[in-house]
Amino acid sequence: MVLANKVETRRLIIERGFEERRTLEMKQETEQERIKIYRDLHDDMGSRL
Repeated sequence: MVLANKVETRRLIIERGFEERRTLEMKQETEQERIKIYRDLHDDMGSRL
């Protein structure tokens, strides 16, 4: 029973790590998309001047 508890604890730690990593990746993807949109808008405005 002790081994099963240790395995479950480790599994939960790994699962939480994957969730945190995915959340960070999604935040980074969102930020990159914002930067791309900003640059596109900036370029569009600059070409109109």
